[in-house]
Amino acid sequence: MFDSLKKRSAQARIEEERFYAKVIEEYENGVVRHGLYAKAIEKSGGNPEKTKALYIQFRVRSLKDESELSHESDFGRKIDTDAYSKAARITDAQGQAWSPLFHILLWVIVPLVLVILFNNLD
Repeated sequence: MFDSLKKRSAQARIEEERFYAKVIEEYENGVVRHGLYAKAIEKSGGNPEKTKALYIQFRVRSLKDESELSHESDFGRKIDTDAYSKAARITDAQGQAWSPLFHILLWVIVPLVLVILFNNLD
């Protein structure tokens, strides 16, 4: 019984390592899940280093959840996680992935500049 538990624990650690590797690969290729990235920005207070760390944590958790759900049947269908990840990639006209830094600029800096501009119109 304990051997079985040890094996499952070892398998879980190896699977978790694969998830971290996948998240880093996605991130470096400009593939981010916008909802998770926005949550990371919000939780980090806009700190770019904290945002990245939190995003990695949230994305690994979502991969674990997807793995759990893919083992179960949802009316006979499994979640196509690769298609979802491909759909999450933002590309420009030449097909280049946008940097996560762009998202910080878009969602944090631009609104802040707009608020300052509108406040100074008085």
